[in-house]
Amino acid sequence: MPKTHSYHDYLIQSLQEIEESAAYIQAILEEEAPEPELLLTVLRDVVKSQSEVSTIAEEDRQNWEKIQELLKASGGEEIYRFIGLLKTLGLKTEIVVSQNSTPEAAILENPSIANALAAQ
Repeated sequence: MPKTHSYHDYLIQSLQEIEESAAYIQAILEEEAPEPELLLTVLRDVVKSQSEVSTIAEEDRQNWEKIQELLKASGGEEIYRFIGLLKTLGLKTEIVVSQNSTPEAAILENPSIANALAAQ
């Protein structure tokens, strides 16, 4: 009998592709009737998926924990207010993959990763 995989497992696996992660975050930010509490869920999924394919430095992990605390307290409402203000001003946010999205480029761009690797 074939094993079935949960949708969440499939989602986490698909989000390992950085382009999928960017599109997933962009979609939640573009919702016409946003549900701010879903933002934290989306970010958790992306962080989980990306941490399975690359190492997250301790400093970045601590930043993520702080962001989680802030989003739990506010529900992310201020982010949607900011996006709404930008829309009113004729502007928008866009989540895109950085030009240097390879692990090697991330090391060069982020000194905390290089320091963590050097300490090993």
